[in-house]
Amino acid sequence: MTLAKVAAEASVAIMTASKVFNGDPSVRPYLRERVLEAAQRLNYKPNILARGLRSKSTSIVSLGIQKLENPYFGAMAGTICRLLMDEGLVGVLCNNIGRIHEVNRTACACGTILVGGDCRMIKSLAKTTLLVSISPDENGTGIVPEVCIGFESAYTELAENLLAAGHTHIGVLCPEESWEVNYNQKFRHLEDALKRKGGVLAGGNSCPFFSNESVMEYIESGNRLDAVCCENDPQAVFLSGAINHKFSGRYKQPLLVGCDGNMTAPGMWSLQIDMEELAGASVAALRERLQGGNENKHILIKPRLIKSPFLNIESGDGWEMKK
Repeated sequence: MTLAKVAAEASVAIMTASKVFNGDPSVRPYLRERVLEAAQRLNYKPNILARGLRSKSTSIVSLGIQKLENPYFGAMAGTICRLLMDEGLVGVLCNNIGRIHEVNRTACACGTILVGGDCRMIKSLAKTTLLVSISPDENGTGIVPEVCIGFESAYTELAENLLAAGHTHIGVLCPEESWEVNYNQKFRHLEDALKRKGGVLAGGNSCPFFSNESVMEYIESGNRLDAVCCENDPQAVFLSGAINHKFSGRYKQPLLVGCDGNMTAPGMWSLQIDMEELAGASVAALRERLQGGNENKHILIKPRLIKSPFLNIESGDGWEMKK
């Protein structure tokens, strides 16, 4: 199906039909409606790549995001792509900076949203594209418009709530391969807050815990463990299942704390990130850049602490044999 056939079906000039699909406001409303109805009847869809080759820009937005198998990042990618579609834009997923540069160059992308990039990546991309960054650093970089996740204030608030509930011996569970990143983004703020307020980062030489097995070995050794803060919600849910399977109710389960708020279970706490707010802010920031704005805005999204209404843990008791 070609633009010429749509123009003939609508009884207008090819130039008029072209203006309609390029959003030219000079086309009269009744002609615009006639062209769009003809396109719908003929199932015509404009070739955004061909248009991009002519205009040197398309409605494509490269979305730099990794670990899509993680429910958090998968949900973020899906939400951003949906909101881009609402703006008439098309998100193309890229899992590394090389792929972002390739899509931007070959598809004439109009902009980029980068999730979790470091300063080097941001500087590199900012030279060649309109860029918006989603950063886990509460302070951001100030190089481009940024939507920042307030992990520092969220984990400080979490520490205060744990201590107020009598949970003073707090463990951290995180796979070894992702420990450095998660410590810098999240857990160092928890550790700092606990030290300031008299809490204990439990685990001794095993801190952090790198596996469910190391948590349960620590418990079986008679150590007190009031709560375990996990890398994300699925990890907290899996730990809960492992504890129940191994101990079969012989021990009280500690408070398990996840992050992201996308997979909670009874008895869990989680730091919930509002994905609609996060994605909406990043798409709005990109829209402003596409409309000519050049302000490097800093938008802070703070995770919200949620507590399961089914929580039934006696404060301060930690792990002990049930009588």
